[in-house]
Order: sequence, then C-alpha cells, then structure tokens
Amino acid sequence: MENVEERVKTLLAQGSEHEKLDYKRTFNIAETRDIVEITKDIAAMLSSGGGWLLIGADDKGNAATDFTDPLYDAFDEATLRSKLKKYLHEPLGVTASTVKIDGNNFALIECIDHFDGFVIFKADGQYPHNGKTKEIFRKGDVFVRHGSSSERWQQHDINRIISAKVSKEKVEWLKDAELILTRIGNTTPPVVEEKKRLKDLLKGLKDKASDSILNQSDITLVIDEISLTAIKAVHAEDEAIFNVCVESLVACYSLGFDHKGRWRLNDSLNPVDVWYEILIHLSIIGGVCIEAKRYEDAKKLALQKVPGDDGRHYPNWYRHALTMSSRSNRTPLGANGEARGVLSATQNILRTDERYKDVTGWGTEEGITRIVQFDYLAALVAVDSVGAIDTSAFYTSFAFYDKERVTQMLVDILLDNDLLSKVFKSSPENVAFLIQEVDQIAQRQSDFYWDVGDWQFGLREFMSKAKAFDAKD
Repeated sequence: MENVEERVKTLLAQGSEHEKLDYKRTFNIAETRDIVEITKDIAAMLSSGGGWLLIGADDKGNAATDFTDPLYDAFDEATLRSKLKKYLHEPLGVTASTVKIDGNNFALIECIDHFDGFVIFKADGQYPHNGKTKEIFRKGDVFVRHGSSSERWQQHDINRIISAKVSKEKVEWLKDAELILTRIGNTTPPVVEEKKRLKDLLKGLKDKASDSILNQSDITLVIDEISLTAIKAVHAEDEAIFNVCVESLVACYSLGFDHKGRWRLNDSLNPVDVWYEILIHLSIIGGVCIEAKRYEDAKKLALQKVPGDDGRHYPNWYRHALTMSSRSNRTPLGANGEARGVLSATQNILRTDERYKDVTGWGTEEGITRIVQFDYLAALVAVDSVGAIDTSAFYTSFAFYDKERVTQMLVDILLDNDLLSKVFKSSPENVAFLIQEVDQIAQRQSDFYWDVGDWQFGLREFMSKAKAFDAKD
C-alpha cells in the first residue's frame, strides 16, 4: 500500500490542480477563515467522487514555505474533524495525515466519495473580512468540483452525481445477486454457465450461416446479448466472464469469413453487417471499462486480431471493421453533417436503447465522453502495438469531439508508472511521441475540436520527453 510520503510525492509531481486535487500553500487550523474555506473544498470533493487536498504546495506543485512548523505541529485529524462537524453531517469520509519531505512540511487530506453521492451544508460558512462578514456557503448548499474550482452545483451536475451513484449500486446489486444464487444452491460456477449460454447462442448463428439463412436481426440479437453481459461483467469485476464475452464477440466476427479465410457471401448475409454491428458496440463496452479504470481490458477490446485473409492488411479488428463499414457507407454523419461516423452510431444506441441506458447509468454527456475516451485509447494502443505511426492501425473518429474529454484518462494512465507499463509496451518517451503524432493527425482532420495545444494537469513534463520510435540516445 502506498504510504503518505509516496502519495504526497505523486500528487506534487502532477504539477497542477484538477478536479481530484487541490493545492494549498498553508493552513491555520485555529483560523475560522481557513476552516470555512477548506470545508468548502472538502465538501466539493466529497460530492465529486473524492480527491485530495495537499497543504504545503503552491499551485504548480512546488513545496511552499508558508506552512510553518507551528502551523504544521498544530494540525491533526481529530481537531480538523471536530471543526468540520459544525458544517457537515456525519459520517465524514475524511482522513488527514502529516509528513515532512526534504525539510518541507505537508498535510494531506483525503476525501472519500460520499455514499449518498453529495453532501449538504448544515450551517452557514462565513468569517469576518475587511470589517464585513464574508459568506462562502449557506445552509442547504451543495458544492462540487468544476475543474480545479469548488462551486455551487448546477443542473448538469445532478445527472452526473445520480449516474455515478447508480453505477456504484449496480455493482453491489450484482454482488448481492451472486451471493443469493450461491446460497440457494446454484452450484454451477457462473463462468461455466455463461460460457454455455453464449456458446449456444453462437452455435445458432453458425448453423444459420452454414445454411445461408443468417440475417441482420439474428446478428443484432446475439451481439446485444454478449455486449450487455460484458458490461455487467465489468461492473461485477468478473474478469472470467468478461473474457468469455470477448471470445464470443471474436467468434461472431469470424462468421464474416469462410473456412478458407475469404469473405462469407450469400443471399442473406453481408459480412460487413456482422463487423459493423460489433464495431458500434465495442465503444460502449470499452467506455464502461474506462469508467471502471480497467484500461487493460479496454486495450484487449481494441486490439483483437482480424481473422481470415484481411488480417494480413489490418492489425486489429477495430480498424478493419471501421474501414469496411465506411466503404459500405454504414457510418453516419454527425448532427451537423461532420463525419463522426462510428461514434455517432454508438451514441444513437445509447440514446434510443433503454437496456444500454439502464446498464451503463450514463447520461448523454457522460456517454459521449466514455466512447470518445475508448476511441482515443484504441488509436494510441494500436500505434503502440505496431511501433509506428501507421494509419492502417487506427482512425481518428474522436477528432470531432472536445479534447478535454480525454484529459483525465491520460492523467490516470501516464502519471502512474505501473499502469503506464501495463497499457503500453513502448517506453514513456515513445508513448509521448505517439500521442503527439496521433494528435497532429486528429488536428488536421478537425482543428475546430481537436488541438495539440498546451498540456495541463501534470502532463506537460511527460510530453516534453517525447522521442520518436527510431530515435537513438
């Protein structure tokens, strides 16, 4: 488990504040002003999925000298909690600790996502300022994080909070259901049961394909079933069932090829129908993986090999399916006529199919963010897998959406050395290079939405070390 010193060093290295991190130069636990201001930030963190407040650092993550020894010595968790209770209802998901690093004083406050999804102030927060009373929050207020700021919630925050709470509860529901099944005598391991069920569905498809009677409705029915099962498996943290679902999707994809590896063509089936149907569901499953921070599973989804002869020309099925679908005019335009393609089709599923709305718990904006994050990560890991900026491996569908949607995902992966090495096989310098190159291609496609811009949230230093794949030290 990471100790306090390691955590503080990690947070300092991020170099800038964001939704989950707030730097403070100093803090006087005896001052009402400091208590009220920090209570505002703690409440906002509790209502925004949790985060950290790091005292003793300036806004760039450098050690500040303002948090002096007397202030450091006076700081302790028990005193802090007793003062917070004046404004916030218990239980308080707050822990605090102190540490000295290289002679500098730091205090770390961790805020744990509130079980209700948000916290309500139970008293006004105010203090004297320039001869007047300055009011920071009122009884009944709810504050949330908007970027690096703590502000009163807005209408759009409510849906995000509700969706996040529903997603968390779904995991618990699935775990409870599994426990109940076990207790009432379900002795068959769930993974065996799911494997048999999906195998039976696939056998039905294969039989129809062999008899040349397979049609689009058959394909959609089975792919929906596999996709919904995969999403539930991610929520339940059931890697075995998730892998069975991926294997099942690969088996479906293979139906587009005959035993010689050529396209299977008959009166009832166009192989592109199969590939397109899988393609528009991959972004949903992948988005759920990213929401759960299961980035390796998202990578697995993106990089499955292409069966048949086409595998010699396309390194992964995501790019293959996208190309074949585009050539067959199956990828629609966005609302304003731009070529958003596959992601527009995926958005349509999320917008119109109640099953996917229920199982993901996403509102419109979160759904867009998650599928864009997956599409972007799919492009990056595709380049990483071939070790070259090869556009036969990826396409920049994400370029027609705001780049800010992917920033937090990059922070999670790139600034965590262990996770970075699991997601990418290339060196950190090569990863920075491939991100820059992919972004350049995306900007050429849509400079209105996607800009290479200036990196924030601690990514600037990482990107500054970019080195081309064939560069020598």
